[in-house]
Amino acid sequence: MKKLNGVTIVLVILGLLFSLMVGCGGESPERLFETAQFEEKQTNITHARELYQRIMDEHPESEWAKKAKTRLEQLDRPSTRGTLGGSVANNSKIDQGLGSK
Repeated sequence: MKKLNGVTIVLVILGLLFSLMVGCGGESPERLFETAQFEEKQTNITHARELYQRIMDEHPESEWAKKAKTRLEQLDRPSTRGTLGGSVANNSKIDQGLGSK
């Protein structure tokens, strides 16, 4: 059997790493939604909005896109602007979204 030189090994490893990065590039809409909710709870509303928008852009036909749109609309309401949903009741709605598909 022919021995592989160092350059060949490096090229093979780089090729494998590139394949992994490309193949794992997209996050599931459910995971993005969970992260957006976490960001809201950390009062990072700007990032939460970005994640909700990303769900709508990358997964427009999913149920998660509908949930993300609803959440963005709730965040745009004056009573919920800059808060985690405006009330304990609204926050429980956020938590309920994590378990449903």
